[in-house]
Amino acid sequence: AALARIAAVKDASIPAFDVPDPYYSIVPVPAAVAAAPPERIGTALDPLLRPADGSKAKPLDYAVYIPADFGRSPDVKLWANGAPSGGFVATVQQLLGQDLKLRYLPANGVAASVAAASTTIPPATPTAVPPRG
Repeated sequence: AALARIAAVKDASIPAFDVPDPYYSIVPVPAAVAAAPPERIGTALDPLLRPADGSKAKPLDYAVYIPADFGRSPDVKLWANGAPSGGFVATVQQLLGQDLKLRYLPANGVAASVAAASTTIPPATPTAVPPRG
């Protein structure tokens, strides 16, 4: 409906919008990773972050683990197949930070409206990079 309304008023000299490629995509969690206990997720991710030589598998750039109890603790885990992009890490921290605030603060007596307005509780996101080789 919105595109039809835009087309009705758009000047013919304005080119069509070219949708850019997405910066990332979310993929289903592989069974071996989903079945791994939290302390073994990194091991289960190793072959996905760095497929074996000669493999045609496309390596994952990143994997993010957000535990079920996120909010009681700010800890999440980020794995990368190389040096992580600062922009990606900042985006993850910003998104998880907002969610963390909205869970943690109201659970500790802060009004939801105040929690929503807060801006300074980033999650802890250490990054594990598998060794090369």
